[in-house]
Amino acid sequence: MRNISFTATIPQFRARQKHRTRRGNKNGPTWKNLKPGDVLMGCEQCQGLGKGGKVVRMGPIVILETNIEPLDDIIRRPIRIIPQEIRQKHPATIYLTEVVLEGFPLKTEQEFIDMFCAMNDCEPETEINNILFDYVDVKP
Repeated sequence: MRNISFTATIPQFRARQKHRTRRGNKNGPTWKNLKPGDVLMGCEQCQGLGKGGKVVRMGPIVILETNIEPLDDIIRRPIRIIPQEIRQKHPATIYLTEVVLEGFPLKTEQEFIDMFCAMNDCEPETEINNILFDYVDVKP
């Protein structure tokens, strides 16, 4: 299972308040080969751990939907229509704005874009990968 880092949203991920992640930088979208049904392991940090550093796994996620789009599309479409088959299986994704799905309910769309651009060295019009996911319950 591949690891995916949630360094900037560890508390949101652990509280299961995050259902959307955007991935990309000045070079464009990343994680382009993801498809619905892929299962990844959410981690605190996957790279740059330093000598003796260990990957801290937080739990598996399943990819529900991916779209390549400009980052600032979040301003034009702050609320998305989630496909019915996803809404029925994953009710936590219904009726939430994009910033809430990202785990930032107190940020505006512009504040989110500014934060994302600063963290990922990109511009608001940069194409990124917008990924909808849900948490996988692991049975003991």
